[in-house]
Amino acid sequence: MASVQTITLTIGGVVLRGRDASGVWGDKMSRDMADLIEAAGLEGEAIAKERVVTQKAVDTGNMLGAIKADMVDEFTTEWSSPAPYSLYVEMGTSQSPARPFGMPALEGARDWLESNAKQRLAQGGLL
Repeated sequence: MASVQTITLTIGGVVLRGRDASGVWGDKMSRDMADLIEAAGLEGEAIAKERVVTQKAVDTGNMLGAIKADMVDEFTTEWSSPAPYSLYVEMGTSQSPARPFGMPALEGARDWLESNAKQRLAQGGLL
């Protein structure tokens, strides 16, 4: 049975998207890969926080301070923004434009993971 590696983003209690990389990485995973997945989660957290600040989506700092990456298990990282209004900031409303921070962070973390995993593989690591 293949290991399932995922990067999941939860904003305001709503799961926007997960990534299953099991078809990419196969059954045998090393500690290096688990470390990369954890680092990708931290990269996503940093991207999300940077976008919140640069898009001036900070009022009280509650949402910014609540964005957090966590390792769920050895091959799953998840980050979330649990502030109840996070989804409104991400998607926008009829009175406020969207200021996406989560989806760009998810895409950035995925790209970071892919790039760094390829580098490690080229150097003979990961397996």
